[in-house]
Amino acid sequence: MNASRYYIPVPALWAGLGVKLPDLIRTWRDPLIRSVCWVIFLGGAGFLFAAPPTVAAVNRASGIPNLAAPLDHVIVSAYSAACLPLILHWRGGPADHVRRLARRRQIGYTVLVTVIIVPFVAGDAPVERRTDLDTYYATTPWIGQMIALYLLGHMTAAVSTTALCRRWALEVRGWPRAGLNLLRSYLDDRVRSRARTAARSAGHGDQEASRIGLAAMIAAAVRARPDGRPVEPAVPDHSAGLMARATLVGVAHALRTSPIVAAARAAVVAAAAPADERTPS
Repeated sequence: MNASRYYIPVPALWAGLGVKLPDLIRTWRDPLIRSVCWVIFLGGAGFLFAAPPTVAAVNRASGIPNLAAPLDHVIVSAYSAACLPLILHWRGGPADHVRRLARRRQIGYTVLVTVIIVPFVAGDAPVERRTDLDTYYATTPWIGQMIALYLLGHMTAAVSTTALCRRWALEVRGWPRAGLNLLRSYLDDRVRSRARTAARSAGHGDQEASRIGLAAMIAAAVRARPDGRPVEPAVPDHSAGLMARATLVGVAHALRTSPIVAAARAAVVAAAAPADERTPS
């Protein structure tokens, strides 16, 4: 790959991070928003520090040949660690259970990062390799073990993420899936996030607040769709998994009874009304 091509995804990814930062500032307690921001940031950082010019600059600035290699391995491992909690939060479920699973994976990858650094310090890699360190030092004592650990951790994350996504994709079928596909281009994650925050402020637990957030997003989408007004940014395809884990019964109850959901529905109606029909402020 041409060295300059490594840098192309970096501004694209970090521009997306810039778009998400206002949401992060407003709802920094939301683990889903935090996970999304970490994945975007670390994805860009992985490309940045894997670029041969950056590799050369890091090695030159540190005075340690090939220091850029374990640094990039640590960043990519952190990216893998961030992807798993993101999938878990997207999938939903009891908040304590999701937090516990996410914490276990974060602890596991923290240990992996430490174990990656130790063999590099113990080993010897005197010849700078900017693009082929893994193959050049694959049989070198300690450095070979560092490379194997990094690849094992990255492959484990990839397999786990694939398995979670596959299991999650099979949870909603039939008419619920068809209806959600019909939530989807009108579903606004900002509505969900605001309603969830409002529900937590009103004293609801994490699980109930998640249901209220989903119900508000659905209610707003139902009012927006007849006007043919898709929202931007629309929520990604994980809406089906969120619905499955939040339970349709709980979301349906929130749709009928929650004043927060009613307020979200009314806000969409007010936004759709002509300017001369809106109530003066």
